[in-house]
Amino acid sequence: LEIDHIVPYCLGGGNEPGNLRLMCRAHNSYRAWQWFGDDALPGKFWSGTGQKKQKYQTEGRNEI
Repeated sequence: LEIDHIVPYCLGGGNEPGNLRLMCRAHNSYRAWQWFGDDALPGKFWSGTGQKKQKYQTEGRNEI
């Protein structure tokens, strides 16, 4: 398991518990791809092939 920032730290999300959650590596990588595209995944855990990229709302904290 990995710690995921619901709103990415580099986009102003903090390290407070309300912005953190546990995710498996595949889902954490998938979320990184959704936020930042293919450049975010040097190991290519999630290829994103055929998937529509969409950014999550920062206020609603939408889930996968």
